[in-house]
Amino acid sequence: MVELNPRLLDTLKRGSPPQALLLVSANRESAEAQALSWVQARLCPNFNKSGHGACGTCGSCLRIAKKQSESLLWVASENDKISLDDAQGAARFLQLRQLGAARVVVVPAVAGLSPQATNSLLKVVEEPPENSHFIFLAEDTSQLLPTLRSRVQVFRLPSERASAPEPEKLNEVVSWLDVARSEYAVDSWRDLAGDRDSAVNCFLAISRVLRDWAVLGSSELLHEEFKSVLIRWPDVPLYSRIEMWRESERAIRDIKSYVDRSLVFEDFSLRWHSLFAKGN
Repeated sequence: MVELNPRLLDTLKRGSPPQALLLVSANRESAEAQALSWVQARLCPNFNKSGHGACGTCGSCLRIAKKQSESLLWVASENDKISLDDAQGAARFLQLRQLGAARVVVVPAVAGLSPQATNSLLKVVEEPPENSHFIFLAEDTSQLLPTLRSRVQVFRLPSERASAPEPEKLNEVVSWLDVARSEYAVDSWRDLAGDRDSAVNCFLAISRVLRDWAVLGSSELLHEEFKSVLIRWPDVPLYSRIEMWRESERAIRDIKSYVDRSLVFEDFSLRWHSLFAKGN
């Protein structure tokens, strides 16, 4: 089930989706997840107007979650700077023959829009091709120039703060990580995380544990109570420990972006087991 913000879901239920939206949030990760969720619902062949939006499991939803859909252009550039060439590329993208229900351009950092890029996008937003949409993301409405801001529907998203994992969850994931070093234990994920929120909390706990593993031997441990377990793990190069920590952070982002949880769990489990199987 895709947990799209109710106000954003309403824009699709009405049957005439806005052609330009501005999602405002201090939490960029949350805003990006909502943008992807809206695109999924807009293009999902199983969209249910009386339900919760996209199905989250069809080919279209899965490709969008990975930003690999032919109907989605995610305008991302180095250092979030969006140039005139980027804006013109977005305009050309919207002119391509549609293979799905619509084409959507997401601009995840409007603060990086150059004046030239803004003016170029303005022309497209004023006269957009049929069944095309723009989604702009910003921390504050002031980041979007007034000429463009006056032509978008503004949605302020509630901030989402990640809570610290419960001690019980930390104990569970430490036990799982310890066992999964020598056994490919992907099936046991079902006992750790069922729904999306539980999966996120599970990887939050894993991230904390792997963060401690990365700084093992220093005085910066978050959870001293697990030190005795961590020091039993085979010696692994620091860069590999840091990379696994980053993998856990990526898993959180993927799950929040509605990537299939079972695939995320399987990929992480395989990487974790392989790390020790290689004898690093």
